[in-house]
Amino acid sequence: REDYVKLVRARRFDVIISDYSMPSFDGGEALRLARDLAPETPFIFVSGTIGEEAAVESLKNGAVDYVLKSRLSRFPAAVKRAVHAAK
Repeated sequence: REDYVKLVRARRFDVIISDYSMPSFDGGEALRLARDLAPETPFIFVSGTIGEEAAVESLKNGAVDYVLKSRLSRFPAAVKRAVHAAK
Protein backbone atom coordinates (compact mmCIF):
# COMPACT_ATOMS: atom_id res chain seq x y z
CA ARG A 1 0.00 0.00 0.00
CA GLU A 2 2.70 2.49 0.98
CA ASP A 3 4.67 1.89 -2.25
CA TYR A 4 1.51 2.38 -4.31
CA VAL A 5 0.72 5.69 -2.58
CA LYS A 6 4.30 6.93 -3.06
CA LEU A 7 4.28 6.01 -6.74
CA VAL A 8 0.90 7.60 -7.49
CA ARG A 9 1.97 10.78 -5.70
CA ALA A 10 5.38 10.92 -7.41
CA ARG A 11 4.40 10.32 -11.04
CA ARG A 12 1.67 11.21 -13.47
CA PHE A 13 0.30 8.16 -15.26
CA ASP A 14 -1.81 7.99 -18.41
CA VAL A 15 -3.84 5.18 -16.84
CA ILE A 16 -3.73 3.05 -13.69
CA ILE A 17 -4.32 -0.66 -14.23
CA SER A 18 -5.00 -2.89 -11.26
CA ASP A 19 -6.05 -6.42 -10.52
CA TYR A 20 -9.18 -6.60 -8.39
CA SER A 21 -8.01 -9.39 -6.09
CA MET A 22 -4.52 -9.08 -4.66
CA PRO A 23 -2.97 -10.92 -1.72
CA SER A 24 -2.19 -7.98 0.53
CA PHE A 25 -3.86 -5.02 -1.16
CA ASP A 26 -7.51 -4.76 -2.12
CA GLY A 27 -8.47 -3.45 -5.56
CA GLY A 28 -11.25 -1.35 -4.06
CA GLU A 29 -8.72 0.37 -1.84
CA ALA A 30 -6.41 0.91 -4.81
CA LEU A 31 -9.29 2.60 -6.66
CA ARG A 32 -10.22 4.74 -3.66
CA LEU A 33 -6.62 5.89 -3.22
CA ALA A 34 -6.26 6.61 -6.93
CA ARG A 35 -9.42 8.75 -6.87
CA ASP A 36 -8.05 10.66 -3.86
CA LEU A 37 -4.47 11.07 -5.13
CA ALA A 38 -4.90 11.31 -8.91
CA PRO A 39 -8.58 11.86 -9.73
CA GLU A 40 -7.79 12.81 -13.33
CA THR A 41 -6.08 9.48 -14.07
CA PRO A 42 -8.31 6.78 -15.57
CA PHE A 43 -8.43 3.53 -13.58
CA ILE A 44 -9.06 0.11 -15.14
CA PHE A 45 -9.46 -3.22 -13.40
CA VAL A 46 -8.12 -6.37 -15.06
CA SER A 47 -9.37 -9.38 -13.18
CA GLY A 48 -10.30 -12.99 -13.34
CA THR A 49 -12.35 -12.83 -10.17
CA ILE A 50 -14.42 -9.63 -10.32
CA GLY A 51 -18.12 -10.38 -10.24
CA GLU A 52 -20.83 -8.32 -11.88
CA GLU A 53 -21.87 -6.60 -8.65
CA ALA A 54 -18.29 -5.67 -7.79
CA ALA A 55 -17.67 -4.46 -11.35
CA VAL A 56 -20.74 -2.20 -11.28
CA GLU A 57 -19.79 -0.89 -7.84
CA SER A 58 -16.26 -0.16 -9.08
CA LEU A 59 -17.62 1.80 -12.04
CA LYS A 60 -19.85 3.79 -9.69
CA ASN A 61 -16.77 4.50 -7.54
CA GLY A 62 -14.72 5.89 -10.40
CA ALA A 63 -13.17 3.04 -12.41
CA VAL A 64 -13.57 3.75 -16.11
CA ASP A 65 -13.65 0.11 -17.18
CA TYR A 66 -12.87 -3.45 -16.24
CA VAL A 67 -11.52 -6.26 -18.37
CA LEU A 68 -11.88 -9.91 -17.53
CA LYS A 69 -8.68 -11.93 -17.84
CA SER A 70 -10.64 -14.40 -19.93
CA ARG A 71 -11.35 -11.57 -22.42
CA LEU A 72 -8.01 -9.79 -22.65
CA SER A 73 -8.66 -9.03 -26.32
CA ARG A 74 -10.71 -6.07 -24.96
CA PHE A 75 -7.73 -4.69 -23.06
CA PRO A 76 -6.04 -2.54 -25.77
CA ALA A 77 -9.33 -0.88 -26.73
CA ALA A 78 -10.24 -0.24 -23.08
CA VAL A 79 -6.91 1.46 -22.44
CA LYS A 80 -7.16 3.51 -25.63
CA ARG A 81 -10.69 4.70 -24.77
CA ALA A 82 -9.68 5.58 -21.19
CA VAL A 83 -6.63 7.58 -22.24
CA HIS A 84 -8.52 9.35 -25.03
CA ALA A 85 -11.42 10.25 -22.72
CA ALA A 86 -9.03 11.67 -20.12
CA LYS A 87 -7.45 14.11 -22.59
